[in-house]
Amino acid sequence: MRTPSATPALADSVLLDHEEDGRRWPLLVWAPGPGTRMVSSAVLGGGIGARDWVVNAQVPPGYSRRDPVAHLGALAAGAGLRGAGVGLMTAASVGDRRFAADGGAEAVVTA
Repeated sequence: MRTPSATPALADSVLLDHEEDGRRWPLLVWAPGPGTRMVSSAVLGGGIGARDWVVNAQVPPGYSRRDPVAHLGALAAGAGLRGAGVGLMTAASVGDRRFAADGGAEAVVTA
């Protein structure tokens, strides 16, 4: 497992664009690397365990695909992410994210 001091801060997350079926899919990506212990209730990579990355995909209001796990996996692979990860979806703008840190806890919010 990585130590907290060796893990890049959430503030180091990057915004990527993925093109799929003629549509732009903005992705917020944090890739601290292999062995980072995470806790998540996300549809992809939920639970407790080592994960290599987190992706938060901005989807349009009324998103209607019935395969969100497969779709998130494809979006992550298209962004060059490999290994186990956490995948989330939001209709909020991932480009308008905000970062906060307090007492060793960090958060990136898209609301």
